[in-house]
This record gives sequence, C-alpha cells and structure tokens, in this order.
Amino acid sequence: MARRKDRPGPLEPRSEAILRAIIEEYVATAAPVGSLTLVAKYRLAVSPATVRNVMAELEAAGYIGHPHTSAGRVPTDRGYRLYVESIADSVTLPPVEQLMIRHQFGQVEFASEQWFRLAAATLAGATHVAGLATPAKPIACRVRRVDLVPNGSRTASLVL
Repeated sequence: MARRKDRPGPLEPRSEAILRAIIEEYVATAAPVGSLTLVAKYRLAVSPATVRNVMAELEAAGYIGHPHTSAGRVPTDRGYRLYVESIADSVTLPPVEQLMIRHQFGQVEFASEQWFRLAAATLAGATHVAGLATPAKPIACRVRRVDLVPNGSRTASLVL
C-alpha cells in the first residue's frame, strides 16, 4: 500500500527521540524549545550541537519550525501527526469506556454544536482536566481518525 504524500514517514531513532522531547516540552510549557533544554531535561546522550543538527534536519523535513531566528523550535502539524501516529505511547481505554464513548458519539449529529461539546466533555473526563473542542475551518471535512495522546502523567490531547 502506498504512503500518502502528506503522511509523515519513519525517523531514525535519535531524530524520533528528539522530536518526542520537543513535542512533550512544548506541550508542557507552550514555549519554543532549545537544544540546551532538551539535553538537560531529557537526558539525551548527545551534545547540544548534535541536537541542533538533528533539529535542523527535522525542520528541513517539516516536522518543526521556529517563530523567529533566535527562538527555539516548535512542532508543526506534520510533526504532531507523526507523533500521534507512531511516536506517542498508545493509551487504551477499557472496553466499557470505549463502548460508552462510541454510543455517545453515535447519538449526536457530527459537526453539530452538541458534537463539539461532547468531544470536550469526553476529553475532560478521560484526562481529568479542562477539555476544548472547536470546529475546523468551514470547509467540507470528515473525521478519519480520533486519537487520545498522553502529554504527561495527568494530561492528554484529543486529536481529530
């Protein structure tokens, strides 16, 4: 089966570890992430210069970017997608909860205001923190996949 052009491909283990650390740090702090932070906080067994080289490769591949020249890096949509699809630790809800969520979403019309309220409530219930769901840009769209991605020991994101 051919890989779609917009779907990210696999990374080398070191690049994957650095991308994972960038995403986890960015989600935790909402601030651009620098190489020194990654080496110190995530105990990477490489130098900050090596991290910067890998970050340059990740940026060239479209997985991260930086808001301005002197800033650290931030994940892009492509980087988040790779994280969700292949890097993040998977979380499996108990079958009873999965069935309940499927049933609840089956009871509301997709893309209705009720659907977005339910998505936010489901996220909040699963993570025990506030949840937020907003509609996509007003274009024809449909949900192909729903992922619950852990962001830490007590947080997660619902990615549509």
